[in-house]
Amino acid sequence: MQFICDREPLTDALANASRALSSRGSITGLRWTVTAGLLEVEGRESDLSIRSTVPVDGADTRFTTPAALAVDLMKSLPGDRVEVVVEDAVVSFRSGRAEVSLNLLNEFEVPPLGVEDRPAVTIPSAELASGIAQVAIAASKDDTRDLIYSGMLFASSPEGLRLVATDGIRLALRDIGGINMLSESDTGEVVIPTRAVRELERILSGSPADQLLGVQIGTREAVFSVGATTLATRLIDEPFRDYRRLVDVSYSRVMLADRMQLISALRTLRRMAKEARNSSMLRMTMTGTSCELSVKIPQIGQVHEVIDVNFSDEEFSISFDPDLLADGIEGVESEVVRFEFLESNRAASITNSDSRSFVYLLMPIVQK
Repeated sequence: MQFICDREPLTDALANASRALSSRGSITGLRWTVTAGLLEVEGRESDLSIRSTVPVDGADTRFTTPAALAVDLMKSLPGDRVEVVVEDAVVSFRSGRAEVSLNLLNEFEVPPLGVEDRPAVTIPSAELASGIAQVAIAASKDDTRDLIYSGMLFASSPEGLRLVATDGIRLALRDIGGINMLSESDTGEVVIPTRAVRELERILSGSPADQLLGVQIGTREAVFSVGATTLATRLIDEPFRDYRRLVDVSYSRVMLADRMQLISALRTLRRMAKEARNSSMLRMTMTGTSCELSVKIPQIGQVHEVIDVNFSDEEFSISFDPDLLADGIEGVESEVVRFEFLESNRAASITNSDSRSFVYLLMPIVQK
């Protein structure tokens, strides 16, 4: 059996599908299926599946290859076209004057993911990708923690769609107007594993800005389709924590600061903070018109910088992890960042200066 196709889209399809596999050495591999002139490449594990399609010329066939090696070899081949030949238990890739061969893997038996009897909702993809990028930073990267800390809430809101994630130290929230992808959901909200959400954001970011996204939300699974790629994921079957009482707080202190000044100052401060053997902290000391940002590492050195601000109270100091602070500031879209504070041991709020469509709550570091 053999078929021919363009090498570049095949390379992209292999790379997309392989990201569903949790390790480069995954024994499940990539499943290749050619039917009626269309190749589908799929990477599938028990909770995540990514499949991409590529038009081909040739006979129907089905086989499984190692994932990482197939991707790397396809990237390195010369020529714009590639011929794929399957003989016995070996697949060969021929392009230009190069030919490589791989032993096939046994077909993996992982239950398929999909949503039955649920209509697809079509929504714009660009703003969803931007919202996911803003919120996913607050989700835990440790898969061994409570599932809710490694998931993102997708919930219906009066404006459209609300995204929320938290790792227990920080919380990020983004309201996206005009998007309703949960109209068919039984509860109006679902929790999607962060790993799947980050892969979705990566796929959307690589698509044209005007690309539409097809969404199907079921009781246990969700499916997202954009262009030639489809991502399916299991949902987290636990309610998201009650975050509203954390967001709906009246703050007694407000600081307004130029976003680019903050980002510029943080570059130097974060570099010094990296010298700390354990954790480091950035101290903010505010007065009516200025804010001093400082990092001090014992036996190494210190950095401090003063920026112009508008602060609503008398002198106030609070300390944060510099990297977590930078994540929140970089998520703000307005030119001016709005900080809101209660006390030096309570979570601070970072938002746009003109709206609360993006909210980032960050717990401070309290000195003992």
